[in-house]
Amino acid sequence: MRQSLRMICVLAAGASLTSCAHGLRSAGEPNASAVRVGGEAAASMAGVSAEVPLREGPATPHDLSDDGDDMKAIPSEVNRLVLQWVDYFQGRGREHMERYLSRSGKYLPMMKEILRKEGLPEDLVYVALIESGFSATAHSSANAVGYWQFIRGTGRRYGLRCDSHVDERRDFVKATLAAADYLKGLYNLFGSWYLAIASYNVGENRIKNLVMKYHTRDFWALAKDRRLPQETINYVPKFLAARMIAKEPEKYGFSGVKYMQPLQFAEVEVGHSVDLRRMARELGIEYDEISALNPAYKRGIAIESGGKLVLRVPVAARDGALTAATASLVIPGRALAVAGVPEQDEYSLYKIRRGDTISSLARRFRTSTRAIRKLNNMGSSTRLVAGRRIKVPGESLAGLARREIKAEAEKPRRELAKADRAAKPGARVAGKSGSRVHIVRRGDTLIDIARQYRVSLTELATYNQISRKTKIMIGTRLEIPR
Repeated sequence: MRQSLRMICVLAAGASLTSCAHGLRSAGEPNASAVRVGGEAAASMAGVSAEVPLREGPATPHDLSDDGDDMKAIPSEVNRLVLQWVDYFQGRGREHMERYLSRSGKYLPMMKEILRKEGLPEDLVYVALIESGFSATAHSSANAVGYWQFIRGTGRRYGLRCDSHVDERRDFVKATLAAADYLKGLYNLFGSWYLAIASYNVGENRIKNLVMKYHTRDFWALAKDRRLPQETINYVPKFLAARMIAKEPEKYGFSGVKYMQPLQFAEVEVGHSVDLRRMARELGIEYDEISALNPAYKRGIAIESGGKLVLRVPVAARDGALTAATASLVIPGRALAVAGVPEQDEYSLYKIRRGDTISSLARRFRTSTRAIRKLNNMGSSTRLVAGRRIKVPGESLAGLARREIKAEAEKPRRELAKADRAAKPGARVAGKSGSRVHIVRRGDTLIDIARQYRVSLTELATYNQISRKTKIMIGTRLEIPR
C-alpha cells in the first residue's frame, strides 16, 4: 500500500493581526502567515518545499469588494442597532465575547488567510465569530453545525462530507473554504456585502424576493421598514459590533483576554482508515490533541476516501506520525462499525410543549427514554417544563423530516408528483390524521406558511395550539390543516 509523509506547519501567529489591539504577535516573531505544506519552517525539518493547493480567487478580485480593494474592511456603519449590540457584548454578553475572542487567537489568522486567498475581504471571518464563537461543536436548533454553521444540505452543496462518521462542517479548513465559496456567490448575486451577510443568515431566496419586491439593495432600508425577519435585522448589526470589538478590544473594555495560540500542526498522508485513539497512544499523546486537529471525525475513526487520507498531528509528534498511522490501521468493513465508540455531539435542541413527556418524545424521535435522560443529565423523577429546551439524540428534527418524506414517497406516483410540486417553497411531509406537516426553515413566518398552504392564519395557529403572534423557531414541526 502506497504511503507518503507530508509535513505542514501552520505558523500563523503574525497573520494580518496588525490592526488588532490585542497584539498577538510578539517582537521579532516571523510573519509566516501563509498556510504552507513543507514551507520554510517545515523545509528545515523535512527538506521539502511546496505550497498548499488553496484554490485561487477570481481573476478580478475588485469585483468582490464594495470599495475596490479586497484587503480593506467591509464598509463600516455605526448606528443605534450596532451600538445596542456593542452594549450587549460589553454587558450581558461579555462572558461570551471574551470566550470568542480567546478562541479567535487560534483560528482567526488561518481563516483570514484562506479568505484572502479566495479573493474575499478578511473581515468576513467575523461571521464565524457570531455564528459559532469559533467552536467546531457548535450546534443550532436547526441542525446547523460547526464554525460556519452550515446545515447539512448546504454543506454538501459546497463539497463538505456530512454523514454519521464524518462531518466536514467541523473542519476548520474545509468549512472555511466552503463558507468562502458560499459568501462569494452571495456577493455576486446581490453586489452588497450587507445583503450577502444577511442572506447567510436567512437564505438568499428570501433576500432576493425582498430586493425584487421593494426595488432596493439597501439593507438598512429593508431593516428600517421591517421587511426582514427580526433575527436578520439584528444579524448584520451584530456582525458589525463584533468586528468593532475584535479589531480594537481594549477600546471596548476587553483588555484582559487571554488569546489562544495560533494553530500549528503537521500532516501525514496514508492510504487506509485510521483509529485515532490508537494512533494517539502510539504517539504517546492525549487523544484530545489529535481529535482537536481532526474534528471532522466523530467516532474517533478517520475514514479513508478515494484512496487517500490526510491527518493532522501536533508538530512535536511529526517524526513518528507515519509509523503510528500505519500501526493504527482499521480493517476495511470495520471503519463504519467500531464497537463502543459513540458519535459525538449528535443531537438537536427541542422546545418542550405542553403535554410532552419523555416517553412521548422518545417515541416521536425513535429513541429511548434512557437516551434522552442521559443526554440531558436527567434523574428518574425529572419533569419536563413547557418552553424550555432539551437535547434529543441523533439530529432528530432533520431525521424526522427525512423519515416522513420517505414515507410520503411510498404513495402512488400521482400523489407523489403532487406533493413534490407543493413542497418546493418549504419542507412538506405527511402529518397525522391526513394533515400535512411543514418543518420551519430560516425566514419562515406564520403568515407566510399560511399563505403557502392557502389556509387562514387563525386556522393554522389554532390547529397547532399556538398564538397568532407566536415566534416560530427553525426546525419546528407545524401541522397544516386540510
